[in-house]
Amino acid sequence: MGERAGNADIAEVALALECLYNVPAALDLTRIRQVSKAVREAGKYELEPWRPLVGENLFVRESGAVASQFHMPEAIEPYSAELVGAQRQIVLGKKSGLDSIALKAQELGLEVPEAKRATVLNAVKVKGAAAGRLVTDSEFRQIVMETLG
Repeated sequence: MGERAGNADIAEVALALECLYNVPAALDLTRIRQVSKAVREAGKYELEPWRPLVGENLFVRESGAVASQFHMPEAIEPYSAELVGAQRQIVLGKKSGLDSIALKAQELGLEVPEAKRATVLNAVKVKGAAAGRLVTDSEFRQIVMETLG
């Protein structure tokens, strides 16, 4: 921890050793995000959400173009989410697309007929843009209920 401390990030080094050079590291990478979170909380320290391995946004997708490849993680991720104990996630907002709607509906156990997805998508984009943030799962459920009647 510490800006400009000159130390290599041990998790990033371990990942590179294992993935690029097939050198086993005595580090359980599936727990690295948990450990990082505990250290950040204890030290009252925040990291950028796009930080490699431990960033909160690393495996989160909003863009419709990227969501359409969600079923092919190797096309959109530098390494497997499972490798570092992360979870892939679709979030909804003004950048979402039709595939985002289908994936989020499936995740939440909602049925959104294909013919209604464009209407739901438009409502999601309007809500996200007006609020200046992502649409929550409960807001998405509400949009779906209002759209489907």
